Amino acid sequence: MQHQFDSSIPALWYAGPAPEVNEVFRLEADEARHARALRLAVGDRATLLNGNGRKIEAEVVAWEKSGPLLRCINNLLESDAGWPYIALGFGMLADRSRLEWLVEKSVELGVRELLPINTQRSEGHLHRERLLRVAVAALKQSQRSYLPQLHQPMTMKQAIQHAVQQGPAPMILCHEQAIGQQTVSQTLRLGNGSGATIMIGPEGGFTESEVAEAHAAGALIATLGPARLRAETAAIAAVAIAGHQLLTSGTR
Repeated sequence: MQHQFDSSIPALWYAGPAPEVNEVFRLEADEARHARALRLAVGDRATLLNGNGRKIEAEVVAWEKSGPLLRCINNLLESDAGWPYIALGFGMLADRSRLEWLVEKSVELGVRELLPINTQRSEGHLHRERLLRVAVAALKQSQRSYLPQLHQPMTMKQAIQHAVQQGPAPMILCHEQAIGQQTVSQTLRLGNGSGATIMIGPEGGFTESEVAEAHAAGALIATLGPARLRAETAAIAAVAIAGHQLLTSGTR
């Protein structure tokens, strides 16, 4: 079941217990400051998200020194049925801003898992708390119901094992040297699954040994075309293509 909330209403993050309809409740300090920055007044409404499917429509009924008091108007656990479950594995990047952009756009496109991979060509470190804040901000902006799980950095072997454990969902490794082979869309068109694990290398891509390791574990090797894309661009392009193909397949 899905309920259409008004996207013009601002969204706030709410990790507390789900309130009952007509129950009055408060926000945590950070979101109270956000509500103040949004200049929410008594009578204004907001959509509260918890990243686990919960959408709460609430109205400001009063302001206290610590922040607004909100009354729950509608409380819905939104189903993710019918939406593709996409996990994105990506090689670590040294440039923090580019990695943050990758996470932000992944959330907007509905990615459900983020798998940072320390590949042979990876650089940089994962600033987890900062990336989680970026992800929450993107969730509020796009008003998605589900915040992706951000895993700790893992080896290529661990990422492959994780993908294999996802069951029938295909594992697709994008490799720029795979020109002339199937595209991501063509690869997904051959199956009938409702999800996929997409794997994108860091700058310089995956090494041939990493490609061989993934292929031996059942990964399908696909191309994103002849253009040489930056790693974060390739990741978002692949997710967008996969999401569209899986949604299209699911409506047949």
